[in-house]
Amino acid sequence: MSRAASEKGFSLIEVVVALAASGILTVGLVRFFRDFNRSYNMQEQVGDRDMNAHYSVKRISEAFMGVGSNLPSEGWTMISLPEGNPGARLLLSVNPRGGVQYLAAPLASAVEVPIDDPKAFAKATAVLADPQPVGIPTTKVAIDLGYNSDGYVKGVKEGPPAMLRLASPVTLEIGDALYAYDEQDFRLQDGNLLLDGNVLAENIQDLKFTMLTANQSVTNQWSAMRSAKIQVTARTRTADPGYVLNGGYRSLDLSMDVLLRNRL
Repeated sequence: MSRAASEKGFSLIEVVVALAASGILTVGLVRFFRDFNRSYNMQEQVGDRDMNAHYSVKRISEAFMGVGSNLPSEGWTMISLPEGNPGARLLLSVNPRGGVQYLAAPLASAVEVPIDDPKAFAKATAVLADPQPVGIPTTKVAIDLGYNSDGYVKGVKEGPPAMLRLASPVTLEIGDALYAYDEQDFRLQDGNLLLDGNVLAENIQDLKFTMLTANQSVTNQWSAMRSAKIQVTARTRTADPGYVLNGGYRSLDLSMDVLLRNRL
C-alpha cells in the first residue's frame, strides 16, 4: 500500500479500538455522575434528618419547660400520656401568653367577660375558671373561637372595653380568676411529629416521652413529676441501597433530659 493510500483514513482496527475506549469512558462517566448524584442526594437527606431531629427535641423541650406556668397548680391535669408512660403521644396544659384575669365585679351566668389584656388571651382556646373559695373545683370553659362579629376576633375583643366571649356561660365572684388555657397535643403519626394535627417535623421514626420523679422513677402523677426524658429517632427520607442497617434508612437518635421548671 502506498503512503498516500495509508493516509486516507483510519483502519478498521483503529476505529474499533477508538469506539471501545469511548464506550468505556462513557460508562465510567455515567457511573461517576450516578454515584455522585446518589451521594449528594443522601448527604442532603442526612442534613434534613439532623435538622428534623434537633428541631423536634428543641420544640418539645421548650413546651415541657413552660407546662403549668401561670395555671392553677392543683386539681388539673397538666401532663397526660394517653398511650402510656413512656409513650409517643403527649398532652400538655399551657398558658400560651401568661394571661390571668382576676374578676373585679361578680358575673352571673355570663358569656362575655371583661379582661384587662386581650393579647394575653389571644392564643388561648379555653379558660380555666378558678373560684377562690376552697373546695370549689376549677372548670374549663371553651372560648368561642368562631365568634368574629361585634369587634370580636376568635372570641377576643380588644375593646374598649376588652372582652372575652365564651362558648358557655360562667358565674364568677369578685376575686375569682380566669386563666388563659390551651392543650398542646404532640404525637407521632405516619412518620411525622405533629402538634395539634400540624406537621412540625418529617421522617420521625420513633418518639418517646418518659415522665420521671426526683429519684428517676417513672410516674404518671403531676405532683411527683420533676423531669422528662425526650427520645427522638429521625431517619432519611428514602433508603440508601448501599446501607445495610435499619432497612437502608440512615437514622439519628437524640435524647434530652428536661427539668420541669414549674415542678422544681
